[in-house]
Amino acid sequence: MKKNPLTTTEAQQYAREFERMSPSDYHGGHSGPGARRGRPSLAGGISPKVQARVSPALYSLLDRKAKAKGITQSEALRLAIKKL
Repeated sequence: MKKNPLTTTEAQQYAREFERMSPSDYHGGHSGPGARRGRPSLAGGISPKVQARVSPALYSLLDRKAKAKGITQSEALRLAIKKL
């Protein structure tokens, strides 16, 4: 099935409709610098992201252990850090 391209008139109509919208009409009511995207916080506030480089062997071990326990790699790392 071939779709018809958007006409200039339709594009202008959509633009006018969008310009009339308020932030609460899109992005769940959030826009601008304070808008939050991505996954929700783990602690109800800010959840800092931590990155680390690991050897291929350590990465493979993490992957195997996480899969064996039925958890994500992130959850496996959180559990390991808590045990330190």
